[in-house]
Amino acid sequence: MARLGVLFAPVCFTARSYTRPGFSYSPATVINLSAFVDNLFFRPRYQHYYFGDYYASNYHDGGYYPAYSDNSSRYGYDPIYAHER
Repeated sequence: MARLGVLFAPVCFTARSYTRPGFSYSPATVINLSAFVDNLFFRPRYQHYYFGDYYASNYHDGGYYPAYSDNSSRYGYDPIYAHER
């Protein structure tokens, strides 16, 4: 993952912000890629990854699984986890 580049934290703007003439944005908050891999979750039903704190049982019940559980369980194959390990 480290060779892929720099991962900046997502941001959310209101439409009024970015539609103003002359609007510009420079990202400043970087996500540590080792923390990224350790806190990566996936949802097989939607075929998406999620980054963050999805450790609560209600997320597990909703189909969010830690990426590290992927290769040792019935949830499926995770290519990012397999590559990192």
